[in-house]
Amino acid sequence: MEFHDTYMLDRYEQILVYPKEEMERRWALARRVMEEQGADLMLVLEGSFEGYNHWFAGSREFECIIVPKEGEIVAVVSSEICRDPAYRKERPVQYGKLFYQKPLAPLHPMLRYVHDFDARDIREMMAGREMTSGGETTSGGETTSGGEMMSGGPEGGRPGDDGCRKNRLRIAMIHPEVLKQSMYENMREALGEFSYFDIGIPLDAVRVVKSGVERGLIEQTNVMNEKLMWAAAQVIREGRTVKDVTDEMQYMAMNLGSGGHFVHVFCCHVGPQDEPDIDTMGRLPFPGYTLRHNDKIFMLIETNGPGGHYSALGRFFILGRASEETKRYWEMAVAAQKNAARLMKPGATVRQIADENYRYITEECGFLTNHQNYLHGLGFQYGEQPYLNAPSENVPLREGMHYIAHPVIRRPYPGTDAEDGYFALDTYYITKDGGVRANSFPQSIIEL
Repeated sequence: MEFHDTYMLDRYEQILVYPKEEMERRWALARRVMEEQGADLMLVLEGSFEGYNHWFAGSREFECIIVPKEGEIVAVVSSEICRDPAYRKERPVQYGKLFYQKPLAPLHPMLRYVHDFDARDIREMMAGREMTSGGETTSGGETTSGGEMMSGGPEGGRPGDDGCRKNRLRIAMIHPEVLKQSMYENMREALGEFSYFDIGIPLDAVRVVKSGVERGLIEQTNVMNEKLMWAAAQVIREGRTVKDVTDEMQYMAMNLGSGGHFVHVFCCHVGPQDEPDIDTMGRLPFPGYTLRHNDKIFMLIETNGPGGHYSALGRFFILGRASEETKRYWEMAVAAQKNAARLMKPGATVRQIADENYRYITEECGFLTNHQNYLHGLGFQYGEQPYLNAPSENVPLREGMHYIAHPVIRRPYPGTDAEDGYFALDTYYITKDGGVRANSFPQSIIEL
């Protein structure tokens, strides 16, 4: 399938265009999950953090996306880019009044943009359709025993009101915890009594399996990341500051087509290779650190490519020759990553993989590690469920997921309380035989 995309350099904001068939595939997948979960409608309330806005409608700039079980999808454009307050009342969107021009051309005839949320849209969508019913009715937003939230109707619905219960709308939400009071009240006024629940984990379990189009985006991103990593060997030099290197690397990434949510390309864990490092992911004055002979530098690339899909790559550079201890910890970091990848099979969970890998690192190999999140999906943002150390960590993996792996090997320094960490960072596809690396950059230390 031929893929087309455009992006604007103004504020480095990507505007993505996908084939009509790809959008229909995604919507059909979401609606299948809605049907399985007994939802009449879906509201995407926080769509940027995990890339739902991109996935459903092709851009970050939405406050809310309304997805019925069939028919037209409505995307509410963010009011933060509105210049004229009165514009919020105008429908449909008039792009000439945006604070800066964003070519949000609809990706599909069944996708409609508006500039303000109005629950009357939902009422029109649901007109004549039978609602989900059953279960105990409560009022005032109380929680039922199943964890589902209920709302009172405009007349203040009461438990046992059969009329309210029969016509109650059951709404699936992405990140219901950010539901605004104004939106909630607008929905109660327009819809009467309704219930809502979090559909995030059931949808994520299937959404993160990559299609052919999405794998094409990942391939573009990996090519870009490998070019950047090879270029880092020329950018990292004695006498340069960490800020100099980071700025140049980020500039190259944006010129290659990265942008959107963030361009995460920088040096971290810098310092003499056999001393505790300086974690430059902290704050000033560390970015002003001047590189010297015998320093180690971890180059971290966590960004998206021309098509908007995130991938990740991370390697250690040594200004000089790697010491034997540096090599030993690096080799263990690679071995730990490969062991985690070996376990990445359909049906396994990231919690099971992490627990087994912890045993491998500590008991079989005699090294120390930590419990950070080093296993999570990658999509149109840097993180997708299932996450390690999160409620989704027990969701079984599926073939075709795109996953990151970077277990950290802790290196203590005798005679002190200090320690630092070594890790190799790569992305993998889940296959029936385990994780297969999505990039081909050598898993070795780079000596300069």
